[in-house]
Amino acid sequence: MLEMERAVIAISWKAAITWRFSMLLSLITGPMVLFVNYSVWSSIYMATGKTLIGGYTFEQMMTYIVVSFTLFYLLWDDADESLHEDILTGALTASLLKPLSYMYFQLLHKIGHRFLALLIEYIPVMIMAGFLFGFDIYAEHHIGYFIASIPLAFITTLLINMLIGIAAFWLVKPKGVKWLYRMVGGFLSGRGLPLALFPLFLQKAFIFLPFQYIAYVPAQLFMGNYTLGEVTLAPIKVLFYGVIQVIVLYFIVALAWKISVKRYCGSGT
Repeated sequence: MLEMERAVIAISWKAAITWRFSMLLSLITGPMVLFVNYSVWSSIYMATGKTLIGGYTFEQMMTYIVVSFTLFYLLWDDADESLHEDILTGALTASLLKPLSYMYFQLLHKIGHRFLALLIEYIPVMIMAGFLFGFDIYAEHHIGYFIASIPLAFITTLLINMLIGIAAFWLVKPKGVKWLYRMVGGFLSGRGLPLALFPLFLQKAFIFLPFQYIAYVPAQLFMGNYTLGEVTLAPIKVLFYGVIQVIVLYFIVALAWKISVKRYCGSGT
């Protein structure tokens, strides 16, 4: 079985290499987006005359933005698109006959694909951000907690995308669900804008949702703290609750998959 898993990861790696030039565009677009954020937030801090906004100094805000934004390179996947296409074309039939479950196959595919992104996109953009804004934004970091949070973010992203993809079993045009999530997902996860800046009643709701583990939690743990909805938790507790949320989300997706596959007839829904 391990041979098969390694083969899937290797094939995904080779497939990703064919798209390496689109990944290399991140070396241009990534720093540009970060520079725009730098300009906007520096103007906000100067205009308000405040040294703290939402509990963040300007340096902390830039650290948060860089860390949460660049995580996208490690977490991106197209499991929802793949599942949608497989259902519509009937290709899911072959996938269901494979010894690896569909969800596990998507996980292995994502590992291979995103490992290349780690080398081509994530590390270079992080280094470029250091040159642009000063490496001081990484000065006070807690790399251990941050690294521990990445698997949670990785799996959470995959599970949410799988859940969105499952909508294709039930809807004639499921792309609306995907685009809705694309629009609001960044806000729900805290990518680029800390959840702590939202109204208190929304923060309290965010605590119970898994989306925060995609960007907000890793960025906060990178800085060594976690506060949301007037709740402050030690990093180890945040990671523990993250594991629980991943387990709950997994069983939700597994149940939705089991129910939905029964609707599948081999040539689409």
